[in-house]
Amino acid sequence: MPSGILARFLRSMAGLALAPALVMGLLLLRATRSGMQEAVLELQSKLAETSARRIAETLRGVDSRVGFVRTELTRPSLDWRAKQDILKGWLESEPEVEEVSLLRNGREILRVYDARSVPPGRSSRAADPAYRQLRRTGRRALRMIPRAGAPTRLEAYYPLAPGADLRVGMSLRSLWGWLTGERVGGTGYVVLLGPKGEPIIYSPLAGLEAGSRSAHWPVVAAALQARTVGSTEYEDLDGRMQVAAYAPVPEIGGAVLVQQSRAQAYAAALRMQRVGAMILIVVCALALLVAAAMARSMTGPLLELTRAAERVSAGEFPEAAVVATGDELQGLADTFARMVARLKGYAELQVDRLL
Repeated sequence: MPSGILARFLRSMAGLALAPALVMGLLLLRATRSGMQEAVLELQSKLAETSARRIAETLRGVDSRVGFVRTELTRPSLDWRAKQDILKGWLESEPEVEEVSLLRNGREILRVYDARSVPPGRSSRAADPAYRQLRRTGRRALRMIPRAGAPTRLEAYYPLAPGADLRVGMSLRSLWGWLTGERVGGTGYVVLLGPKGEPIIYSPLAGLEAGSRSAHWPVVAAALQARTVGSTEYEDLDGRMQVAAYAPVPEIGGAVLVQQSRAQAYAAALRMQRVGAMILIVVCALALLVAAAMARSMTGPLLELTRAAERVSAGEFPEAAVVATGDELQGLADTFARMVARLKGYAELQVDRLL
């Protein structure tokens, strides 16, 4: 006979066992993924902010060191020989400085340089964008020039006197080494972007180059327009989803971009999600087994009594069903056994009378 009560008990017990497990499991999986995503974006944002601060500190350090030279060069009654000695001494004391020159209306009139790093000769700087900015604003102007496989070069122009300016060319070796050495996972890198979105400092492993298409990345416009640290997800020009954080670098009108593929960024979250899903499946399977065992333990005695009652209704008097549950079901089984024993006694008495 099909056991409808067992099926109903099994469905009820399974529902009671599975519903809380499924709800809690799904909430935990969602919270884990959301928490990991927030952690990844927070990590990238902190790195972008730290990188922007490091760049600003480097440029302030350059301004501070050049400030000493500017003060010396503007002393009255200083002849050209003395100025040349000042520039030469400063060049030799600064390992990252490659050349220093004095300009008159954009043309170099005095130049001291490291022959191992730059070519000899003097030239006009009037067409240099940074020099034109200096003439236009009257304030210090900077220009960073990326060099393939070598530290980025900084060219800085400082006003000295009407028509006279100081030009400093130096290698940003320390800053370049720090930024290119930073990693985010296995595929994330730090990129310093110029005012037009061009990559200035970047790791050789980032797959970028001067004139790269990075200027057309959707996130670059947001990074250059931002005034504070931000983060986002976007699809790059090759159709790959990326996770990025950025911070403005107002000193050069650019920004720092920290970028990593979304698949790699959230790999740990996906692994945790898969492990969580497997644990949830195991928990649900165990819940079903426990529910089935409890349903059978509760309905087994009732089914045994039902079969015994059917045999009694057919005129048979079976042995008493053994129910040892220690609860009301056992009491019901004992009562049913006494009833069957009395019915059997009545039946035997009737047979004796007939005989």
